[in-house]
Order: sequence, then structure tokens, then C-alpha cells
Amino acid sequence: MGIATLAVGALLAGCGSDGGGLGRAEPQFGYQLPTTPVTTNAGSAVGVATDAAKLSARLYPGAFLAGPEGQMLPNRDLVEVTPSKKHQEVVDYKINPAAKYSDGHKVVCDDFQLTKLASERADLFASDLPIYHQVAELYCAPGADRFRVVFKPGFGQRYRELFSAGTVLPAHAVTKRAEVESVTATVESGVEEDLLRLGKAWQELFDITKTDPATVPTFGPYRIAEKGERGQLVLRENSEWAGDRPAQLPIYVWGPGADLPKLAEDNQISVLDAPVKTDFAAAGIASEKFSISRQPSDRLDTLSLADTGIFADEGSRHAFSSCIDRKALVKTTSEFSRNRVTATGLRVLQPSAPTHPRLKALSGAHMTRDIPAAKAALEGATVRIGYLQEHERYAKQVETIKNSCAEAGITVEAVPLTATNYGTLGEDYDALLSTLSGFGRNGLSKADQASLLPEILRAEKELQQAMWTIPLTTEPRAIATLKNLDNVVDNPGNVGLSWNMDRWVELDHIPETTSATDTSTKKS
Repeated sequence: MGIATLAVGALLAGCGSDGGGLGRAEPQFGYQLPTTPVTTNAGSAVGVATDAAKLSARLYPGAFLAGPEGQMLPNRDLVEVTPSKKHQEVVDYKINPAAKYSDGHKVVCDDFQLTKLASERADLFASDLPIYHQVAELYCAPGADRFRVVFKPGFGQRYRELFSAGTVLPAHAVTKRAEVESVTATVESGVEEDLLRLGKAWQELFDITKTDPATVPTFGPYRIAEKGERGQLVLRENSEWAGDRPAQLPIYVWGPGADLPKLAEDNQISVLDAPVKTDFAAAGIASEKFSISRQPSDRLDTLSLADTGIFADEGSRHAFSSCIDRKALVKTTSEFSRNRVTATGLRVLQPSAPTHPRLKALSGAHMTRDIPAAKAALEGATVRIGYLQEHERYAKQVETIKNSCAEAGITVEAVPLTATNYGTLGEDYDALLSTLSGFGRNGLSKADQASLLPEILRAEKELQQAMWTIPLTTEPRAIATLKNLDNVVDNPGNVGLSWNMDRWVELDHIPETTSATDTSTKKS
């Protein structure tokens, strides 16, 4: 039995009622997510923006599973990963022969090859997979259960961040929709029209607004069995899953638009990774029944800058960062979210890391405000900041940045976005405000959380010099779980509570070790 079957689970999406949702008084196991689920593809730009990894963590589990302390657990239910002892750049993969999709097809190397292709052709796939910039080649014979990844010279240390939750998807279903022979054949032919169709299929097949999610195969312990009339998703068992049967069946996944007071009244909500402004008491989420936590995560609200236009110049990127008032941002975000968030100037080392205090001076230096320098470089310029308008705090943060940069004569223009009209960085906006972890990102960096401090220090300085992102504040969270649940343990990264969803257990008593509030402050 792989580690994945011991403690692994996640998923889901929705917002509304029916399919056994609102209007029925019988108890149901409901799970609310903070962003409306629109896709199960966590490698797409829209998937990153809408936290698709929280929906897909146990639909399409990654090659490694992020545990509650941020540790990376090998997912041998999917694949066995073997780094070369002689060559850091070489990593071999052997797919578990028992790994099957819910439609009976085996997981094969084509599925991993498709992820690599998507990362290379962001122009056609609208992908957001920066860690793959470190990969030189992926060698795959179509239909094989083994493949090899070769990194670029000097890279390979961060191999555990490849093929994460929601990014390894059924190539057989995507190629069928795109009407192409295979991923390999499409790449080798080089026919742009075929690649375009493949990229479109990779986006649309997993878009639950365009495709019935019940028809899309998954290889994790869960599958989406139906989508309710008001958007909730019903998760049931994947009968082809070879690991332990999910403990909790079914799970109803709701989005932020759910009628929370009604769900609470009818005993139809059990776990909430809720919108940060949620008033739990007013919604009937009573502290006598629920463990409630308001603690920031280790992810950061971050500005990603375009490599074209005004920010093609490194000096302009630095100048814009220097006009931002971090203290004002912390005040705005903390007051709005009722969380005690903090600002950071670091990109690799998360704020809760034990070694973070040793880089406190460097973090502060990266956040220095210098209005004269910003004014000298960008006075009279206009910077368009895009953000997903569903998150109200983003609008508040952009307004704060607008006010602080106005002192340097810089005009900041807010560009609210929707998941169905997300636009493109560098075309529709110059900077994108979203919430990111260091995991799978910072593609220029060889260091991660587990690296030695000198390596992290070097990476932080290099990333600061490049300035392709501007870290702002920690992400505020609002979590509530029924006190009679066991194994509901938060994760500091992208999958959050969902990482071990299939191990959640509803008891007839309150366990001695409770869930969210006891673990929300534990970080890797």
C-alpha cells in the first residue's frame, strides 16, 4: 500500500443546491471552497487563479503529496520516482501498473508528456507551470509505463515539484477531444493547427462550465459523479482506484456562493475552507459544534509582472516595487480579513519557516520604499493590475497600491477579471495579483524550503534582482471543521485541507486530537 492510500485526499468545487443539496433536511457531508470551482486542471492559468488544486488533490493526486508540515510524501499509488545517483539532472519514473482512470484506461507516460508540452506552449495551452522551465527533455514511448526526465545543467534538485496535484491529466481523453492521434505524434508532426486543437482540448475538457465533469475520467480515489443545478459537485468513489476505499462518501463540494445558513441548518456542511470574510456565527457555524481558525497560510498574495511592455525593463520592475507601501497593505488586508497577516520580501523561504528570522534583514531590504527612485523611473506611467474580482481583498489591495504609488506619479489601473474572461498577462494587464506558494514556481531558482540556508540566501537575492514577482502579504484564511471529524488536517500550501480528503472520518464522538484549529499554525 502506497503512502497515498494512508493519508491522502482532496478535491472539489461548487456553489448552490440540488443533487441532494439545499431543500433536503437529511444530513450530508458538505465541503466549502473559498473560490468558485471552474476547472479541475490545476496547471492552467485559470486553474492556478481559482485554486483548482484544492478541487483536484484527490481526483488527480500528484507524484508527491504535500503533507501537513509541508513535507513531500512519495505517491507510489501513482508512480515510483528514482533520481539518478550519478547525475543530478536525471530522474526516472515507473508508473504503478494498478494506476487506472475511472474509465478503465491505464495511466501512461503520455499523461506526463502532455503536462510537459503544456508548459512549453503556454501560448496555445494557457498554462502556468513555471517549474518546467528547469526541464530539458522528457523521454516517453507512447503508452509506456516508464519515462525519464532530464533537467537542464545544474538543475534537478526540485524534481519533487513536478507533476503536482491536478496537473497530470488523461491524455487519451484530451487527444480524443482534440481529434489527434497522440501527444507524441502531434509534437513530432509540428502541425500548429493540431497543437492548437490539443491546447484547446486541454483547457476545455476540464472546464466544468463547458464539459460535464461526470464524463471526465480521474485516477484518484474520487471522481465527480454529478454537478448540481446550483454548481455543487458530488464526489463519489472511483471504482478503478486500487488503494484504500475513501472513508467519506459521498462528499458535496460547494463554492463561496452557497447558502451557508441553510446548509448549516440542515446539517449539510462539515468542512469549510471559507471565503475569508465569512461571518461564521451569523451563518450558523457555531463554535460549540465547529473548530474555527483564522490564521494566514504560507502562501503569499503576489504580483506577477509581464516580461513585455513597461516591465520588460528590470529597472522599471524594481521601481514599481519600491513605490508599494507594505505597511499600508498589511493594515488593509488584516482589517478586511480579520487575519493577522504579515508582509515579506522573500520568495523561497516561507514566513513560518524556522530559518526565516535569519533572513529578516534581507526580507526588509527587499521591501524598502523609495518614492524618489520610483518617481525618477516611472513618473507618468500607467500600470494595469489584473485580479480575480471574486476575491474582494484583491480589489482592496490594488486600491492600496494605487494610493501608495500615486505619490510617485504612477497611475495604477485596476483590471477586474472573471474565470471565463481571465485575459493574458502582458496583453490585458501589466501585472497580475494572485495567491501563490513557492512550490512549483520561481523557475529560475535551484533552491527550495529544504535547501541549505546559504543556497536559499543566494536564490532569494537572484530572484529579487530578476523581480518577476513582487511578494506582498501572507494569505488570510478562514477555516471551520465539525469537532466530531478525524483526520482533517490543514496543509500550508496549494491543496490546503484537501490533501488527504479520502481519510476524513465522521465519528459519533469528538476525537481527542481535533482538526483545523490544532494544526493551522503548524507549518513546514
